Amino acid sequence: MFFNNDLFSVKMKCLQEREEQIKILHEKITEIQKCTQEQLEEKTSQLDEIVEKLERHNERKEKLKQQLKVKELELDEIRKAYSTLNQKWHDKGELLCHLEMQVKEVKENFENKERKLKAERDKSIELQK
Repeated sequence: MFFNNDLFSVKMKCLQEREEQIKILHEKITEIQKCTQEQLEEKTSQLDEIVEKLERHNERKEKLKQQLKVKELELDEIRKAYSTLNQKWHDKGELLCHLEMQVKEVKENFENKERKLKAERDKSIELQK
């Protein structure tokens, strides 16, 4: 019976040690879970901030795209206006060249007529003498 008691006592002691180890392991697991949960919450918070930042960037990107479209339309209008003005100036330049040639012709014709008239006058004066 003594042997049985000793065996029982050894088994109990073993069980108590094992129970203590299990308790310690359980505490460690609980601590690890707590740490892991805190890390998860921190990472979730960081992820939320990043997602929020990304959404703001995407909104800004869309606004900039819209502004770019508006500016491209304005640029197209300016190019068309420039092209129209450029063509008008080109046309006016050609008109001025044409008018200059006409003025030159008129001047030459006038000078020729003036020379002829002077020559006729001089001839007439010579004949009168």
